[in-house]
Amino acid sequence: MPAMTKCPNCGKTLKLKSEAAFGKKTACPQCSEPFTVRPYKKKQAKPVVEEPEYEDYEDTYGDYDDTAYDDYGGDDQYDDYEPAPRRSASSKSGSSRKNSKKKKKAAGLPPWLTYVAFGLAGVLVLGGLVGVVVTAVGGGGSNVIDLTWLPEDREGLEVTDTLYPDISVAQEPATVLLPDGGLFCIMRTMTGHIWYSLSADDGVTWRDPEVLRDAKGDPIPHPMSPCPLFRLADGRFLLVYHNNPGRKGEYDQFRRTWERNQSNFLRNPTFIAVGRFSAADHQPLRFGPPHKLLDTEGVTIGPKGTAEIATYPSLTEWRGHRMLWYPDRKFYLLGKHLPDSLLTTIDPDQVCS
Repeated sequence: MPAMTKCPNCGKTLKLKSEAAFGKKTACPQCSEPFTVRPYKKKQAKPVVEEPEYEDYEDTYGDYDDTAYDDYGGDDQYDDYEPAPRRSASSKSGSSRKNSKKKKKAAGLPPWLTYVAFGLAGVLVLGGLVGVVVTAVGGGGSNVIDLTWLPEDREGLEVTDTLYPDISVAQEPATVLLPDGGLFCIMRTMTGHIWYSLSADDGVTWRDPEVLRDAKGDPIPHPMSPCPLFRLADGRFLLVYHNNPGRKGEYDQFRRTWERNQSNFLRNPTFIAVGRFSAADHQPLRFGPPHKLLDTEGVTIGPKGTAEIATYPSLTEWRGHRMLWYPDRKFYLLGKHLPDSLLTTIDPDQVCS
């Protein structure tokens, strides 16, 4: 193989008459920049290896032993973080946050297609919830996207923090579409209860947040944790929550100093409640009694050392089967079948009438 070098300035690969040129300075014939001649070898292409045909896998390991994680005592480095403060408009654009609409050109958007991306599913601004509606308008080659911040007063939904009344904690909302076209939004707070709000005009305006109540009128307790709400195919609604007010046994989220992450234990067990729509009620969703669905019994596993269960779940319905997919202590991903026979026992129309 002939001796070769490579110009470090332009990357040109050069053939040499002999290795005697190594260590000497020369000028690159392509870019004319001087450089010291050093050996260079082209990388050999890796041979293509055909993948073997795999036989059916046979589990010979038995049950997984997770006892090694039980005594993990480290501090929770994945705790909830505060949302970033609202960013001001770029000085380059000269625009102001007071403008309710911003326009950006976008290619390839059909003029008839309207995208609605209501930001209540995850936009947090200074502890309050805001939304954004994205609409594709225009025609031909000049499509325009209009961004409209909602609600119009731009303050968002706020719930006062119990420990620090000068801030708001209204986070991780779950929003469902009601049969009458209204938007029903619930959110986690630092009050020991779930709160909700209602919009009758597609998020332009919202009612002041209130404590979420069950069909008997009692506040629904819940710690600082996600509280997903799903609309089921049969018209009912399913609430997933923890049914404790942020205090349980030795754990208390209202302590000003946490020597141990309290949420790791307050987010367990997990309960469900069935909701029914009632247009005449001030709170248009009526929730039946709680049903304990999942319980880790306080046993911690995994690197986080948590006993929490079913935080951030999802739900699918297919061919008559209803499955709740959930993380078990943020270590396993599991599914739970929710048959009609179970939901009927906690349906407010059946047990609260």
